Amino acid sequence: MTNQPTIIELISDAEKKLTESDIDTARLDAEVLLAFAMGTKRGELYLNREKIPSTNEIEKFNSYIEDRIKRCPVAYITGEKEFWSIPIKVTQECLIPRPESELIVESVLKIYTDKKKAFEILDLCTGSGCVAMALATEFPNTQIICTDISATALEIAKINLNSVKNPSKFYCGDLFDALKEPKTFHLITANPPYVPTGHQKMLDPEITAYEPAVSLYGGKSGLNFMAKIIEHASLYLKTGGWLVMEMGLGQAEKMEQIAAECGGYDKTIIAKDLAGIERVICLRRSENG
Repeated sequence: MTNQPTIIELISDAEKKLTESDIDTARLDAEVLLAFAMGTKRGELYLNREKIPSTNEIEKFNSYIEDRIKRCPVAYITGEKEFWSIPIKVTQECLIPRPESELIVESVLKIYTDKKKAFEILDLCTGSGCVAMALATEFPNTQIICTDISATALEIAKINLNSVKNPSKFYCGDLFDALKEPKTFHLITANPPYVPTGHQKMLDPEITAYEPAVSLYGGKSGLNFMAKIIEHASLYLKTGGWLVMEMGLGQAEKMEQIAAECGGYDKTIIAKDLAGIERVICLRRSENG
């Protein structure tokens, strides 16, 4: 006889602990972390619900649950997050990819409908490289330059982009200053820091305690980096090229105003996410930009 718990007992007990810690996704998190501890898929857990995991698997699982109770995000525990149906390696050196950021990719696909097109992309604030990775998958003939102010984040991006055949370069530095050569691009994408610093108390502890602040906060208004990108991007875009950038709640109007004042763009598209939030701004470089 053994007193070791079964799979379903482990899930139920962990769900209770996580729920008591005010974690809304308690059941899902318990399943994902147990599957990770056992090196299996979530669906397999219920096909083997009465199976007793090994002592080592149980110990790993309990350790993961303790980390989650401390509000460590599941993606940082497993070291992976799916984005655009692609497994993306993540660490605490880079933001966890969000579903709403997939709207950047969706917007690009509406602009460039020919997936065989050969063109050059600059992905600013690349972080884990998730957007660049998705675009490389959709446009196999593209050449991509990724930049980020964090050298450690760039190392993660390199690992992720290593699995695609697209030629890629990685430069560390502040926005366009990171570029090592004068160059213009058909497309510039960006998911810059845009959370106003005063909104920090409104964020979940998973974000404030674990994700890199340098990738989150865009100054008092949240607009610091986005404004710089809009102001300078037209200088790095080919005629007719596009800037496609993520933004936060209520920031679209100001972004459009900044773009109009710059005078380097002749078309603006605003894309809304599934919650109806104006999440992505697309700006086309004009011939006179």
